[in-house]
Amino acid sequence: SSGINAEYGISSVTAPIRFTGPITCDLNTIQTNIVPYPRISYTVASLVDTNPTDPSSVADMTSSCFSPDTATTDLTLPEGKLLSTCLLYRGVAHVGQINSALAHVRSLRTLKTTSWVPCPFKVGITNTPDQSVLSMCALSNHTGIESTICSLNTKYDRLYARRAFLYWYHGEGMESGEFSCAREEMAAWESDYTCENRPYGHWYNYRYAEAEDESSSESGDSGVEEAVDTAIRRNRWVGE
Repeated sequence: SSGINAEYGISSVTAPIRFTGPITCDLNTIQTNIVPYPRISYTVASLVDTNPTDPSSVADMTSSCFSPDTATTDLTLPEGKLLSTCLLYRGVAHVGQINSALAHVRSLRTLKTTSWVPCPFKVGITNTPDQSVLSMCALSNHTGIESTICSLNTKYDRLYARRAFLYWYHGEGMESGEFSCAREEMAAWESDYTCENRPYGHWYNYRYAEAEDESSSESGDSGVEEAVDTAIRRNRWVGE
């Protein structure tokens, strides 16, 4: 099932390269519109397909793409905020129908958006050989991905505390310091998405990240264990 979803998502994203349409979005356009910062680059795909015998309307499909049931990753949508999203329609979809559907979604106020992105929606419409089938793929940059990253960090900490499976990587030539660097990167990514929910956004994150870097440089490197503990403390500190 996950493999089919991945193929379907890749097919939807690359459809503008293979087919024409009223509004096409290539890969560069998608990246430009949904990545506000270099580190805030994790996107979640939502896949919605209609049944040919019982076709769904553009409004129903647009509303469904913002539901956790259609997302390929577990998200905490009510708690997070939508930074930006790219809605890729395949089939017969009119711009007026899409604008009305998006206006309806925003009027429900169940989808939280950031105040510093005036219009977080980018729309692409691509024609398909079978015009009777309408489908869509939404690539969303949502702060709800923080829960997934936090879950990965927790699992990583449990495994690393027991030094489980490390001998496989050491046998391939990896050093212990690479694991602490990876943990710090994951902690920084989690804190980046956490701070996007705050009024000061990245200013808050960079301020405390710089303070933590200064304190780390003064104390010096005291081993892999302390580096991992520092990453965990930094993550909790910035995310408080």
